[in-house]
Amino acid sequence: MKLTAWRILSHCRDAEEAEAVACLEGVHMAMRWSEIPMILESDCHTVVANFHTKGHDRSALWQVFVKLHDAGSQLCQLEVIKISRD
Repeated sequence: MKLTAWRILSHCRDAEEAEAVACLEGVHMAMRWSEIPMILESDCHTVVANFHTKGHDRSALWQVFVKLHDAGSQLCQLEVIKISRD
């Protein structure tokens, strides 16, 4: 099963913020099927790296990453991988 979504972000600082918010929205969608292992793909290295970081960082997006970690921990399995933009 593949899940996709889109929406307009009216206040977005940059592409990194847009990708982080999109990943958070994707994890929230996946929570409807929390018993199924999920793979989240992103072409943004920073978002993937911050997801795998187990500490707090001082980026402007730290709140989004905290929410992403919290939501991801409610799934039975979540693998976040970096994909190519090609």
